[in-house]
Amino acid sequence: MKKSLIVCVILVLLLALTGCIPFLNVGREETETPGLPSRLQGRETPAPPTPTQEVLTPPTESAEPVDENLYEDEYLGFSLTLLPGWQAEDGPFYSDGASIYIGTHNYAPDGAKVTVDYHYDMSMEAYADGLDSVLEGIAAEEGATLNIWARGESPVGMYDGYQITYSLLYPQGDVLTTTAYIADGGQGDCYMLYYGLGGDMSEDTAYATDAETIIHSLVLTGSQFDPDDLNMPTGTAEGASAVTDDFALNAGVLSPGDVAETYGTDYDELEEDGMLLFWYPNFNVAFARDDSGAYVMTGVDAIEETSPIAVGGVTVGMTLTEAQAAIESYGYRQNMDIWNGATTLYYEGYDEWGELVFVVINSQDGVVMMVRGTWGLAAEAAREAEMEQAGG
Repeated sequence: MKKSLIVCVILVLLLALTGCIPFLNVGREETETPGLPSRLQGRETPAPPTPTQEVLTPPTESAEPVDENLYEDEYLGFSLTLLPGWQAEDGPFYSDGASIYIGTHNYAPDGAKVTVDYHYDMSMEAYADGLDSVLEGIAAEEGATLNIWARGESPVGMYDGYQITYSLLYPQGDVLTTTAYIADGGQGDCYMLYYGLGGDMSEDTAYATDAETIIHSLVLTGSQFDPDDLNMPTGTAEGASAVTDDFALNAGVLSPGDVAETYGTDYDELEEDGMLLFWYPNFNVAFARDDSGAYVMTGVDAIEETSPIAVGGVTVGMTLTEAQAAIESYGYRQNMDIWNGATTLYYEGYDEWGELVFVVINSQDGVVMMVRGTWGLAAEAAREAEMEQAGG
């Protein structure tokens, strides 16, 4: 009996300690631990261990540093790292590509610049194969002697490429030496990057080193160039659809025979003071002699809506808004230093060989009435004359 009593007391104490006898829990704090089954409620749960590693907040993402010397052209699909003091500017667009000029602020007089020509749908091999005839044609037009010093496969940065170094010796003794690279752009496209050393810069090895550094920083990103974007604007007036060609693409190239064969012989002709003029009913063409003594087209006036030649995409009958959009699509820029009334706009750009093209757009009531283009030395003279007349 005594032994049974002792066992009962021990059992009661155990039940009380486990909370199974409510009246013995008086004064004990009731606690519920969320998420525990009811049979485990009331038990003290151990506190989570104190983490030994400090909880860190995510680092603030800082913008990547901007390289002020990086030139990127998403449309033509490449980038170059320029050197301090060098700048890039758009060159002309043409039927199968476009050009970019890169140089220092004083590069123009001696042609000391890097030129990047993008050629759509033309492989590196095809362009390299045809380069000799192109150079021979340039030499013949300028009355110079062509010397090719080195040529062959040569990488351009990290890309397969082709290199050619040549010089043009002019009758007066001037020499222009050019190193050109053709980079394989992939997808049948190619890039030609070249620089020239002429005049006072013919011995400037520092400039050549800088030019080479820029050229070999080439990074190809994939071109978005579409030749369909370059369809010649035809204006809004009836007859403007007659446009078949553009002065900006043929200046310094077409001969009088080429013009007569292309546009017919319905013109009046005048030759004086080393100039040859063709007056057609709806446009005029001016020719001047090149270094070889041959006439090449250096000027055009489009005076009627039916003119078959546009100038920088501009035709008679366009609105000024259309005309500005057209000529700026060629990479030409308005010359704001010349002001001769709100009805006249002046634009200038350069062809793929770096020759100036100067464009004058005359309008009335917001519609183009005449557009004139001049090229090369004629363009420089025309620009100077307009600036003098405007008091610029």
